[in-house]
Parts: sequence; C-alpha cells; structure tokens
Amino acid sequence: MLTMRRERINGFSNGMTAAVLTCLRVVLAALAGLVLMLSALLFGVVLGAILLAWKLLSGRRVRVVHFGWRGAGTMSRPRARQSDVIDVEAREVATRETHTL
Repeated sequence: MLTMRRERINGFSNGMTAAVLTCLRVVLAALAGLVLMLSALLFGVVLGAILLAWKLLSGRRVRVVHFGWRGAGTMSRPRARQSDVIDVEAREVATRETHTL
C-alpha cells in the first residue's frame, strides 16, 4: 500500500493531464489564428497606405470606388423601356366543352 501507482503523479492522473494539454493546444491554436488574422489585416492596411502614398507622390489621380448594389433593399424588377411596351386590346376566348365517355 505504500507504493504509488505509475499513472498517478503529483496528484494528477494521466487523463487529467491529457485534458489540460488538449485545452492548452486549443487555446494556442486559437491565439495563432488570431495573430494570423491580425497580421493579414495589418498587411492590407499597410499595402493600401503605400499604394495611396505612391499615387499621391506620382501625381496620379486617386479613383474612389463605391461598393454596393444598385437598388439594394428593394424587390422591384428593372422597368421596361418605352419601346418594349406594346399596347394591345385583350378579348376573351370562349372555351369549347368536350364530352368524355
């Protein structure tokens, strides 16, 4: 009874140690993803600033680009041109009854 079991070390069992290591790996992976995302965002901002400075220093005009859809939020279809509209006089067609056996 004085012997200590091999899987019990300093009060932690192997299962507990594995769970802690798994949680630590998940947290480190999330932090690595966050660092990667922030570095890509920073790269884009720096690249945009460099391109803007180059355009301004070279004397070229900076074009403004507007993003978005025309008519966003409306469910209307595009209107037909006036030349596409044909005015006709409609009349009702009588249906013929068919006799079945």
